[in-house]
Amino acid sequence: MALKRPPAHRADAIPVLIIHDDLAWDHERVKAEVADATAENERRKTAAREAKPPTEPDLIDVGEHPYFRYQRGDTRFDLDAQIPWRGKPLAASDYLRDDEEPTRFILRRFRWDTYHRVAGLVGKGSEANLRSCRYGLAEVEGCPDLKVDPDAVERSDEEMQRFHEFDPSLAVRIGSAAWIASQPLRESEKKR
Repeated sequence: MALKRPPAHRADAIPVLIIHDDLAWDHERVKAEVADATAENERRKTAAREAKPPTEPDLIDVGEHPYFRYQRGDTRFDLDAQIPWRGKPLAASDYLRDDEEPTRFILRRFRWDTYHRVAGLVGKGSEANLRSCRYGLAEVEGCPDLKVDPDAVERSDEEMQRFHEFDPSLAVRIGSAAWIASQPLRESEKKR
C-alpha cells in the first residue's frame, strides 16, 4: 500500500495569489532549476539504459517544482508551504525576487452557501470564475490601482471593472485561485 504524502501547506494559512507573470517571480531561477532537473533526467535515462541489465530510471518530476505546485494551487496558495525539491524543502516564496514587490491578491475561502452558489455556475464559461473573484478576493496589496474595500463582503461592479481595464483576464485568474482555495479538504488534508 502506498503511503499518502501529507499536504505541504497549513490548513489555516491565508491564501495569497501572486499571478504567474508578476515581475517579482524569479523566472530565471525557475528556468535554470527546471533545465538542471531535465539534464539530470537525461543523465539518469542514459545510465539506466547502459546498466546491465537495463533498469528503469528514477526521474525527477519537473511538475513537482515548488513554483509550479504553487501556481497549480496544490498548496492552496500558501506561499510558505514547504515542498521537497531535489532533497531540500523550498517554498514558492523562495522564488520571489528581493528587488521587486509583488502584487498580492489576498483570498478568502468561501462559506458553504457561497461555495454552492459558485458551484452551480461551474461549466458555464467564465461566469464561475468571475463570481469566485467577486466573493473570494479579500484584499489587494502592492498595486494601488487595484485596491479594494477590505471590509466589503464582495467586490463591487466598479472594482470588477477596474480589474477588467487593468487586464481582461485578471478577474478570471483570481477567481480560479479562489475556487481552488475553497475546495473541500482532500483526503490527505483531513485529520487522521
